[in-house]
Amino acid sequence: MPKKIFMDCSINQTRIVYTKDGEALEVFIEDARHESLVGNIYAGLVKTIVPGGKAAFVDIGASKNAYLELKPTDKRLKHGDSVTVQVLKDSYMKKGAVVTSDLSFPGSFLVLVNEDLVSISKKITGQAGRDKLFKLAKEVKPKGCGLIVRTNAISATAEDFAREVAALKAARDKLTQTAEFIKPPGVLKQEPLYMKILRDVFTEDTDEFVVNSRDAYENIQSLVSDALKPKLKLYENDVPMLDYYFLESQIERALERKVWLKNGGFIVFDRTEACTVIDVNTGKSTAVKGAQNAALKTNLEAASEIAKQLRLRNLSGIIIIDFISMKNSKDSALVQKTVESETAKDRIKTTVVGFTQLGLMQLTRRKTSPPIAELLSKKCRNCDGEGHILSAKYLSDRIKLQVESLLVQTIFNSINITVHSVIANELKESQSYFNALEERHDAKITIVQKSGVNENYFKIEKEKV
Repeated sequence: MPKKIFMDCSINQTRIVYTKDGEALEVFIEDARHESLVGNIYAGLVKTIVPGGKAAFVDIGASKNAYLELKPTDKRLKHGDSVTVQVLKDSYMKKGAVVTSDLSFPGSFLVLVNEDLVSISKKITGQAGRDKLFKLAKEVKPKGCGLIVRTNAISATAEDFAREVAALKAARDKLTQTAEFIKPPGVLKQEPLYMKILRDVFTEDTDEFVVNSRDAYENIQSLVSDALKPKLKLYENDVPMLDYYFLESQIERALERKVWLKNGGFIVFDRTEACTVIDVNTGKSTAVKGAQNAALKTNLEAASEIAKQLRLRNLSGIIIIDFISMKNSKDSALVQKTVESETAKDRIKTTVVGFTQLGLMQLTRRKTSPPIAELLSKKCRNCDGEGHILSAKYLSDRIKLQVESLLVQTIFNSINITVHSVIANELKESQSYFNALEERHDAKITIVQKSGVNENYFKIEKEKV
């Protein structure tokens, strides 16, 4: 199946879509408002030491102080100290970024780390291959540093390892020297989004990397290896690139709450600050012979689709899945095995905890950057993200009670009610009620429609005339 990367560059935003056989698997977004800091290295300024000395809050120049969990070597830090840190997770909602003092320098094949070790990616299977890569990495490992062999290194040579280690060590030494002279907070190392994609996603098994900006195309041409240059394509069609390749609609569907399955079932995504809850429903799939067969068939299809959606939507943290109830333990085991095998394809570490005593499946996915829904949408101004607003009937009844209370209990006899047109129409259906109030209390009640407000908006102004 063809693997392709599409880089859509606009004036204010860059979107990169990684696809397989025309299906969007991952979406990466960067703009001035949502620039990912993950991987960046800063000269930070310690602002607060958490009581107990296990953590600190560090000013890295962002809007919120970053959270640093202190290692044994960090515990001597105090307020006002300078510390070099690297961002592990972007800030999210009210929380600042998460940083570490254990710096790492990733390359295409290797990651140079502070700890003196050699480690092989768990995704590289086969003991012979692991032994070979371990030997190659050990031979080029700099003294006092460590190396982590990445999944991309399966076909790398000794020369590839040596060349990359030299480049990574030079970058590390240069940063160490710079850190001695920079005044905190300050940036020591940062990468634009496309650089991370070139390193982490654009590999030899990628068929094409399509870019719609000549400047970006020429820049990337100068950075990639000769083997990858022929795979880089410049898109020059007048039709917007993501529309032309039917990717814009896929991105939009990734913002929808409900996703339909091919067999007629559907899954529903609900996000909270603490976790994501996913509900699996049979929908139209009950035509499958036997209720249990329908449940298993829908659950297996949902398991595969949920793994794709977690990656596409970039959902992370605690994830709870409410599969359709299964009476057979073998069916439950098969569904869990499917979730495990499908999430293993994800670049982001995902851990399947399994079914709880309540029959809910729990998994966790490492959080690095915000979900795409947060980058491409905002909370509804009507419901503030709760998913519902007060009904026009309830709100109009509430307004009527407040108006009547004012006329009965105060000296005010002129009432102005300013509301959204939906509520105004509901109130006008009660005109006879307001007429009776006006006559009984010798008052004047006026209903005013206001545009540009949410449906639950209302304002009651009162005076004595």
